[in-house]
Amino acid sequence: MPEFATDLKTPHHEIAQAGVDSESLLESTRFLTIQAAYDISKKTYEDQTEAAYATAHLVRQTLRFDTYEKRTDWVTADDVSEDQTTNCHGYSIVTSECLDQIGIPHYVGFANQHSFILLQTPNGMRTNLIDTAVKQLYVEIDGAIGEPPLAKQMDDATSAANQLNTDIVLARSEFVDTNAAIYERPWLNFGANKLTTRRYSSSESYDNILMLRSYQPEQGRQILESYANFMLAMRRDAFDTAHDSLQPLDGEYPDTDRRNRFREPSRLVRELARGGRMAHALHDIEVVENSLWATKDIVVHLWPSDQRRRLGILSTHTELIDMAIDEYEAIAEDRKKEGLSVGLVNGRIRKAKDQWARVHRA
Repeated sequence: MPEFATDLKTPHHEIAQAGVDSESLLESTRFLTIQAAYDISKKTYEDQTEAAYATAHLVRQTLRFDTYEKRTDWVTADDVSEDQTTNCHGYSIVTSECLDQIGIPHYVGFANQHSFILLQTPNGMRTNLIDTAVKQLYVEIDGAIGEPPLAKQMDDATSAANQLNTDIVLARSEFVDTNAAIYERPWLNFGANKLTTRRYSSSESYDNILMLRSYQPEQGRQILESYANFMLAMRRDAFDTAHDSLQPLDGEYPDTDRRNRFREPSRLVRELARGGRMAHALHDIEVVENSLWATKDIVVHLWPSDQRRRLGILSTHTELIDMAIDEYEAIAEDRKKEGLSVGLVNGRIRKAKDQWARVHRA
């Protein structure tokens, strides 16, 4: 049963004030027309894409975009329906609910803290992306998503992890100036905001290669709602609310790209510990730790031990530093067995032992 879409009116009241009557979104003439046309179609991939684009256009005319910078409400069904204004996650949730209502197969996608809708054939040969609020990003992106196909991963697990090449996305988009598009939508390229020096090799920048997480519709909508409100709570220094919002993301925290540096989880853990809520802080480390299966990046897999080590220093609990040292050593041993470099891990071990000694003497 749709939650976000149920109480929405279409078109948005700004259009309605211009002389166009509003209707309930899910009972509107346009929505029912899209549904009826899809019902009598052969439901080929082309039919699915056509209906999905039409649905997204309808949602785009129903909602207005806002970054929540000066707002106090949340990404919830009630708050979104109040003024029909939301961010990318709200757009994706509403679009997904509408697609489910019609019966159009799709996935909820997430990359670089941004969300969108994906359609893909079971063999992965054809893919379309729909960034609902941005009509230039209703695009076919065949070849932009790395193997394996989303459907195959969904058979084996509850979600999928791939790479997304945004150069291909931009090349297929309807933007007149792709450089301007990146500047206005920095999620498309890590080089856009100049906040990272991360490179995958010494000779080539891969700022356009994003970590893509994809989810079945219902799970994806739940993840987006929790993640959106977690991020808003952190922006508002509402740390208890952020902790609560993080819990449904256990095992599926979507932003595991080292280039975003785990800024929000790291700050939450630190602030909870400083406020005397050490158990909450330690549990929130585990929520993210359980989600790291989506990447093999060593820096990412060191994050949980780094956080426990830092909490040990902050709280003067040497047992937490001991735990971190044991974890570092286990990681180093596993990497040796695989013939991988352990220099980064050994550096952490030496640092942790020095810190343990200082805390012990204090």
